[in-house]
Amino acid sequence: MQDTNKYKVYKAITAVGKWLLFAIVSFLILFPVLWIFVSSITPPGELFKMPIDYIPDHPTLESYKFLIENVGLLEKIGNTVLIVGVTIVVSTVICAMAAYGFSRFRTKGISIAFAFIIATMLIPKLLQQDRCMIS
Repeated sequence: MQDTNKYKVYKAITAVGKWLLFAIVSFLILFPVLWIFVSSITPPGELFKMPIDYIPDHPTLESYKFLIENVGLLEKIGNTVLIVGVTIVVSTVICAMAAYGFSRFRTKGISIAFAFIIATMLIPKLLQQDRCMIS
């Protein structure tokens, strides 16, 4: 009987610990996003005043209006969505065909080809690390 109570307490403590870790990581990830959004709706005069206001006194959407009218933000977003959408569709079709080939046929050549594909996935990361070390 006592072992089951200890197990329940242990389970409850680990659940609380997991949720606490989840809350801390979520805060660390989401706070910068919130800060960027709050900074984007804060008027320029209030942005650098001391003490810092975490919620702007007079929120405005003027920066978004400027981006849409003068920079062409909607056109750039549309182009990005188009390029990403086409890339996802083409990549999915090609990868599905390759996955079918790798799963359907069992030969030594297929295993070697699969090993080369996995290796080429690693090479850009290695080259990127080398470039960072050289610079």
